[in-house]
Amino acid sequence: LEILWHDTPTITLPGRLMRSRHTMAMLRVLELPQLVARDVDDYVRIAVELGRSADQRAELRALIRERKHRLY
Repeated sequence: LEILWHDTPTITLPGRLMRSRHTMAMLRVLELPQLVARDVDDYVRIAVELGRSADQRAELRALIRERKHRLY
């Protein structure tokens, strides 16, 4: 929740821990399903794409900035 306040894209892989499922729920509220990984390989793929693409990070930051009021 705090990382989203700073408009920082975060990736989650929903699993056994409630924390990962909370993050998934927050990303759904923000309509950012592209940050929810299906499995470990998908998590790595998303992370590499974000790491390589400043444009994609900027776009996601803008979307988070625009929508984060839904969480607070």
